[in-house]
Amino acid sequence: MTDISIRRLEGEEKLEAMYGLNAYAFHATPPLMNEQEWKENVKPREGVTYFALFEDAKPVSGAAGTTMIQHVRGKLFDANGLWAVATAPGARRNGYCWSVIAQLLSALRDDGQTFSCLYPFRESFYERLGYVTFPLPRIAKLAPSVLLPLMEKDLGGQVELMLIGDGFDIYRDYLSRLRQRTHGMAMFAIGDRAAAQRNRSWMALAKVQGEPVGLMLY
Repeated sequence: MTDISIRRLEGEEKLEAMYGLNAYAFHATPPLMNEQEWKENVKPREGVTYFALFEDAKPVSGAAGTTMIQHVRGKLFDANGLWAVATAPGARRNGYCWSVIAQLLSALRDDGQTFSCLYPFRESFYERLGYVTFPLPRIAKLAPSVLLPLMEKDLGGQVELMLIGDGFDIYRDYLSRLRQRTHGMAMFAIGDRAAAQRNRSWMALAKVQGEPVGLMLY
């Protein structure tokens, strides 16, 4: 008889389980991604709760939730972002994934995290867990050439260009103020400073009278 158990993981055990499941589920293989490099990227992340389901002491399904703060109808609530949901190929279609997520959400609720959000791989699966589709953003597409006349106008203010690692605190502060008035907007409670300091994005920051009024990452 197979021994089945679900529990919360910490430390190196968490990293080992996450790497094994995530490498297959979310990355092109073979070859497997570099294990040490992956762990160095993930280990500094704070506020991460991870549950795994074991078959005879082997982790075969897991899910993580990272602490967030979300604006819902004029108030800020503790929340979490669900990610790293994966099940080993040979263990699928046994209800393991559903069981792990249910256990994870129960623990997060006990920790006071009222809301949860995620990007679903299949909406119908997550609907059974109580999730609903958030209204899609409106996207406007235009040719950059139509903005050329603005280059000749004095719109006031200035635009500063910096690496995201250098402007990380400015970036977080601006988003926090934007969240105060934007229904549905959520941010991780603790920003991923280690990822920002790898400087894989530029940040263009627009200021008027020294105050940030807009920014863009690219």
